[in-house]
Amino acid sequence: MSKFNSKSFNDIKINPWGFGLIFFIVGVYFMANDFKLPSFFLFEKTNEVRATIVEIKPTYGIKGRVLQLLIYEYKVEDSLYQDRVKAGFGYGYKHVGDQLLVEYSVNNPQKNEVIGQY
Repeated sequence: MSKFNSKSFNDIKINPWGFGLIFFIVGVYFMANDFKLPSFFLFEKTNEVRATIVEIKPTYGIKGRVLQLLIYEYKVEDSLYQDRVKAGFGYGYKHVGDQLLVEYSVNNPQKNEVIGQY
């Protein structure tokens, strides 16, 4: 008999606390990001464009801190797209008319991510 015992799939036990902790962390991540999936541009061609903030609404962040919800528009070819982002700590205080740098997918311009600010 070998030193290591091989277990079958039915003998493996999952710690319910570990599973619950992972589920909790994933849930908090999605709540902090307005329940949006992160934008990954893996193997996609992207471009950058300037977007203009058209509306600002107050929203709540972690521990009840009031943040800005920035609604911005950007133009790709002849189409106008609109999206929103929760302004976190690195954004500072923004005003309507300020500009953001947006990276978008060439195949699907609706898929975008704010990568900078002016």
